[in-house]
Amino acid sequence: MKNGTCPKCNSTEVYRYNGGLKAATGECHFEMGTWSPKNVLLNTYLCTQCGYTEMYVSDAEKDKIPALIKDGGWAKV
Repeated sequence: MKNGTCPKCNSTEVYRYNGGLKAATGECHFEMGTWSPKNVLLNTYLCTQCGYTEMYVSDAEKDKIPALIKDGGWAKV
């Protein structure tokens, strides 16, 4: 979807919201960990034709990903 084409319906009516989804507290953050939670900002892509949505860690916060994986119990697929 980052290229402007929806992978589900092939529409080019794809829009990005910088900073994540709006929520009751403002922006959508991905939180991991229990004792020392870490947050990363998500950017959201939405296809207005079919409603398909994808979220990505913002480019400015990609350096936080290794710590999230290490502390969050993630398993490689």
